[in-house]
Amino acid sequence: MNFKKKQGIVLIIIVISFSILNPINFKLADGLLNEFIEDFNSANLMDSTYSNVTGWGEGYIQNSVKGLQLIGSCATSDWARGIEVVGNYAYVADQHEDLQVFDVSDPTNPFNVGEGHFTSSTRNGIVVEGDYCFIAGWNNRIPVFNVSDPTNPILVEDDYYLPISDAHDVFVSGQLAYVADIAHGLHIYNISDPTNVIPISTYDRPGSPYGVEVVGDIAYIADRVEGLIVVNITNPVNPYYICSCPTLGNPNSLHVEGEYLYLCDNEQGVSIFDIYESNNPHLIATFNTTGNAPAIAIDGNYAYVADYSYGIDVLDISNPEEPILVSTFTDIHTVTDIQIIGEYAYVVAGFEGLNILKIADFCYPQYINSADIYGRNYGIDIAGDIAYVAADTEGLKILNISEDGTIPVLINSCDTDGFARDVFVVGDYAYVADGWQGLKLINITNLAEPQVVGSYNTTSFAYRVYISGTFAFIADGFGFLQILNITDTTNPTFAGSYVPTGIANDIYVEGKYAFIANEFGYLEIIDISNPTKPVLVSSEGLPDSANGVYVQGDYAYLTDRTGFRVINITDINSPNLVGNYPILGNSYELYVEGSLAYIAGGYDGLVILDVSDPTNPTLFGSYDTEGYTCDLDVVGDYTYVVEKDSQGFYIFETKRSFTRQYSQLSVAQSTPVFQ
Repeated sequence: MNFKKKQGIVLIIIVISFSILNPINFKLADGLLNEFIEDFNSANLMDSTYSNVTGWGEGYIQNSVKGLQLIGSCATSDWARGIEVVGNYAYVADQHEDLQVFDVSDPTNPFNVGEGHFTSSTRNGIVVEGDYCFIAGWNNRIPVFNVSDPTNPILVEDDYYLPISDAHDVFVSGQLAYVADIAHGLHIYNISDPTNVIPISTYDRPGSPYGVEVVGDIAYIADRVEGLIVVNITNPVNPYYICSCPTLGNPNSLHVEGEYLYLCDNEQGVSIFDIYESNNPHLIATFNTTGNAPAIAIDGNYAYVADYSYGIDVLDISNPEEPILVSTFTDIHTVTDIQIIGEYAYVVAGFEGLNILKIADFCYPQYINSADIYGRNYGIDIAGDIAYVAADTEGLKILNISEDGTIPVLINSCDTDGFARDVFVVGDYAYVADGWQGLKLINITNLAEPQVVGSYNTTSFAYRVYISGTFAFIADGFGFLQILNITDTTNPTFAGSYVPTGIANDIYVEGKYAFIANEFGYLEIIDISNPTKPVLVSSEGLPDSANGVYVQGDYAYLTDRTGFRVINITDINSPNLVGNYPILGNSYELYVEGSLAYIAGGYDGLVILDVSDPTNPTLFGSYDTEGYTCDLDVVGDYTYVVEKDSQGFYIFETKRSFTRQYSQLSVAQSTPVFQ
């Protein structure tokens, strides 16, 4: 890869858009992609706070969209069913006689701080109101705990309450608790004294209530037989039936947000009702999830649907009549309940316990095109309209990617006799790291007849090459750092070397320093101010074997077999690891520009991280290619990716900036666009 800075023309455009994304831990609904063209007939800024328009033009842009990434988890003692988060604590009702309390002040490290026991199993319902926690218990019970000290929940009420048989959900409003009982309808209790819960009334119908939520004088019930039931509770002593709306599935729970009610209809997914007129609710939309939907949480324009064995679906509900699947998160299963607090989703998932997910804005790398150059394609460098690919025993492949960068065509190749692993293009020459054959210098003046004009057989196996001035710096495996003088391209000569313990997998040169990714799990920093006598300056350990390295400003960015690492190199003599992001696909090469790191994520495809805070890299977007991604190059709007053992060559459009999310389509937005 050629790490020279590649600049584009910056335009500022105003767009109205929604976009679709495909980040690493979740996937995009097929065929959904919204693009909008703005002709800029008006220069009025409808969003003066966030618009910084410096010029007008036309262009395409995709907005960011909400997605999820797992950042913390903690096991529960049994099957986790329900969750309520208050302040720094998550209260979890698990299957058999337990209330468990977790400290979630650090979402990346939740831990158990207390638990309480009672004499019946729980269903899903759990509510914390003030100093008390109410649980929907099976076998005629509504356990109540004093949680004024979350580390020491005290059971204050656990009496039998007939005719409760199987309480599945509980909702608290003021001094009243509403309980959905599968066998005996809706029960209402006075909880003004939580230590002495008093039954007030029962409303029963032939069905099986599984969920309840109260808004004002209305109780909405998710019923397995009748669907949605609406009950007037103006007088809690005498609740009465208003109406019902059948659904196609077996309702499990519901949530009211403004004028809309979202009902989890189990195997039929989500049903959305307009309840502006509470005595006349009507179905306006449905969304059929892959699995069974037991719970839902709403946050702004997004609905987060627990899809049981299939994880979590994220729906865009900016228009409730047309819910759109924007992403799915599938790294946890048997999801039973979910709650959104700020930028975090708190999820319980059976024996997978408590999970905390970060809600973030992602950019969807739009697939543009590909070329079938099946083989072991290890390295890539883009120069103008030409892509140069280091293709192992097939040598150097040359593709024309046309003026707009979107139509790749294989036009030629050049045999290098070795195992081409990397290519770096400068002027009329392509410098190829050729494995056991060392460095090959190829004249590319005439693409119809590329010719090897010079070579140098290095000590070991040439993995990567970086050209700086008249020197070639080679990551040479056990030969570590090999430096060649390439003033005469037909006759490169040895200049110097540095050979410590380890295997050099990659190299990046910045100023008078060479940064080397060591297979043994280190970043090595070498002073190359005198190329004939390179000297080790410092090193920093990594959690795993280092594969790739890139330097920008005060930071060195590395990939290893299990993740992405950030090392602060402000003090070149004392580098220190400051940031991490897990990528399990055995990441390889990377490219960093501005606040984004583009990563060839191995089996995880193309991965893009936001490194605006180097100490806390976050997922920005991803695209799962078919094979193992080895290298990439970024030019303007486009990211070019090569992989081995599959399609081979991909082109993606990856915007450098994403726009804000808005609740109204009429709000204009500004975004820098490179083209």
